[in-house]
Parts: sequence; C-alpha cells; structure tokens
Amino acid sequence: MCSDILISLHPRHCENLVSGRKTVELRRRKMAVQPGTRVWIYSTHPRARVEACAIVEGVFSGSHDELWNAFGDKVAVSRCEFDHYFAGTADAHAIVLREVCTLKRSIKLKELRRRLAGFHPPQFFKRLDPRCKELGVLSERTAES
Repeated sequence: MCSDILISLHPRHCENLVSGRKTVELRRRKMAVQPGTRVWIYSTHPRARVEACAIVEGVFSGSHDELWNAFGDKVAVSRCEFDHYFAGTADAHAIVLREVCTLKRSIKLKELRRRLAGFHPPQFFKRLDPRCKELGVLSERTAES
C-alpha cells in the first residue's frame, strides 16, 4: 500500500524540483519510504507553505561518491555543497522523485496551524496516516501539472 509523507525543503530546493532542474532529494539519514509514496513538499521560511507534491520513484543509499556519480547531475547543487551537506556521515541517501507538480493553491503555515491545532512542519519527514487530519487538509488541494 502506498502512503503519504510530508517533507520540508528550503525554498531554493523546492523551486528546483518544480522547475525540473532537480529530480533527486538528498538526505543524511535513510528514509524508509516505498516507491509510489506521495510526497507533500513544505517550503520553509520565508515561504512557509506546502506548495508542491511528487511521487517517490526510488530510494537509494551508498557512499558519497556512489551517489554523486549516480545522481550528481540531478540534485541541483555543486559537488562542494554536496560534500559539505554529507560531511560527517558514512553513507548518503537519495530519493528519486517523479511527477513533481505545484498545488493549485498552496497552503500557508498560518492556515495549517489554524486548521490543525499544534501543527509543526517536520524537521526530517512525517508519515501521514490515511485517516489523519493533515492529509485531509492537504488532499483538498488538487495538484496541477
């Protein structure tokens, strides 16, 4: 069964995903998500809103060099930024995304907090149970290609 998750990205990385310059999200820790998982993308301050979604095509882990060689042209960062991000980690992790699209209407943090008491954007990622209120609010916003 496919599921939904919510992740937080810096606005620059969100823009690169939406524009197609980036198709792979990098993570310092492994994410246990399956292909087909829908990813809701929260763009951090100053945007502070959920503005896009995508589908997980695959999840990969390996050495820094292995991931750079496989995905370096799909991450929209320089090798220097890549190395700095993964400094101090033994392995690197990559989530290949497809069908990235913007929401017809983004959902601002203020609205999320008004509708979902105690809502906080995830530091790493958050699983969204099919019955959770967060998913209900996000699903109201259909995506456009």
